[in-house]
Amino acid sequence: GQMRPLIRWIAGFLITSGAVVGLYALWGGVGCWGAAIQWVWQASARTVSGNALNLNWVITYFLHLLRPDVYGPLMDGMSKYIEGDLPWLRTINVFIVISAILFFLTIFFLRGKSLFDFNLAASAGFLAYFLFGYNVHENHGFLLLVVFTFMVLLRPKEVYFWFLLMVISLFNLANLLLFYGLTGEREVSRVVMGLDMSVPLAMLYILFFIFFARDVIRTIGRETSEQPA
Repeated sequence: GQMRPLIRWIAGFLITSGAVVGLYALWGGVGCWGAAIQWVWQASARTVSGNALNLNWVITYFLHLLRPDVYGPLMDGMSKYIEGDLPWLRTINVFIVISAILFFLTIFFLRGKSLFDFNLAASAGFLAYFLFGYNVHENHGFLLLVVFTFMVLLRPKEVYFWFLLMVISLFNLANLLLFYGLTGEREVSRVVMGLDMSVPLAMLYILFFIFFARDVIRTIGRETSEQPA
């Protein structure tokens, strides 16, 4: 009984997505999907990391710091994009992200009972993508706000989930302010006492993920006092 709303939601999503894919294929031909997949794969290799507070941004900083002859030096003490593909790092990123997504989905299918459990697993999986993916940009963080807001809507009386939404919102806000300032018209200095502050903040975000992932594993399938909305 509790799984029926989730099954209906997944079925509706698949039917809607299938209809969109079918219409697009009729309009552009089946070959357009091969071209689209190729474009996405090539685009994902353009930079190690965009202006996003994640693992690859930390790695970008240390590559500039330790191998300036190969990746270029820090600019005014700040890390910049590394253009191009680093196959070794991209392989590690893909492995981590796919493993994390499959892990949280497995936890859900083994113990999940509701749409709320599914949203927890999806939130953890997408946060893993944002923090450990290749060529992730700051605007990808907007979808994190969507899934965490949905979590609050499903459990509006539980303070912990409001706290999670606040933390994700603050990280997204800090991400934008650090790289674009208040107006977004020019880059602002992120250096404090010789350190690019985006680096320790990205490390803090990764630490938050570790604790959040632990809580997701403990929470999925647990009975709560309030039924899903």
